[in-house]
Amino acid sequence: FYEQPLLAQLQPIAGIAARLEGFNSTTLATAERTSQLGRVTALQITTQVIGLAASVILALTLQSVWALVLGYLVGALSMAVLSHIVLNGHRDRFVFYAGHARSILGFGSYIFIASIAGFIIAQGDRAILGKITTLEELALYNIAFFLASVPVMLARAMIDKIIFPLYSRRPTWESFENRKKIALARYVVTSGGIAALMVFSFIGEPFVELLYDSRYHDAGQFVVLISLALMPGLVTASYMVLALAAGQSGRFAVMAVSGAVVQTLCMLLGGSWYGVVGVAGGLALAPFLYHPITVALTWKYRGWDPVHDLLFGVVICAFAAFHVAQGTLAYFGL
Repeated sequence: FYEQPLLAQLQPIAGIAARLEGFNSTTLATAERTSQLGRVTALQITTQVIGLAASVILALTLQSVWALVLGYLVGALSMAVLSHIVLNGHRDRFVFYAGHARSILGFGSYIFIASIAGFIIAQGDRAILGKITTLEELALYNIAFFLASVPVMLARAMIDKIIFPLYSRRPTWESFENRKKIALARYVVTSGGIAALMVFSFIGEPFVELLYDSRYHDAGQFVVLISLALMPGLVTASYMVLALAAGQSGRFAVMAVSGAVVQTLCMLLGGSWYGVVGVAGGLALAPFLYHPITVALTWKYRGWDPVHDLLFGVVICAFAAFHVAQGTLAYFGL
């Protein structure tokens, strides 16, 4: 598909990380569910530092992209080991219960489908661009996406670590008080993520010029573009885990698959017409198009907040219009 034979060598080795993650202690999951964030965060930072240090050392030694793959494996292995040592709680051992296996496979089959859809939502733009653009342009886009997506990663981490446990312990369908507390957390996460993306849209170009040499300065324009494109997705991101918190993985999978289908179609059409700009436009447009599906699937849980969505939708559209106007004036030298 990409006509890059090296990918065929890198992919199966990088995939070993998934097998290593399967040996993580189950206390990691229970600690996240009960919002024991301090120890979990310290563990995650430690393993990331270990993996990053390994990547740096290997990069200096190997001078090859293999350094990134092997460093990633070191980080995954350190998490698998340290999660059994650092976290308190039940000590895992090898055992098999047929009833539990059937329960996991029944619930997990939808998670498997949703995970594929989630990958397409998160990585689909680069998968498409890898086919329709040059390798050089894809590299610039990857640099820009890496920088611009930092606020999104932080927001999604807060959704997983804070809002998801709130959904589980304080279901939105049980009381107005629960909905009020979760709405407050949702406003904090959404506003923080969008505000950070706004900052990146202003500092993207000088930031890239500071970090990289002249060969990569064109990535600065992509940082601005991607920052704007990622904003709409943050508005509805906190709804995605509501069905999962309610124990209905099938509904969660439907939501994820519908989002992946709409986003992929938008990016394919946009990319075929306008290249990189079209792919980014499709990424921005898709959350608006599948918003009715999101509302329909969360209505049952009384979790939809129309004021939240309308408010941030207007803010995003106004900010995008400001950037378009600014770019137009700059183009005509005004």
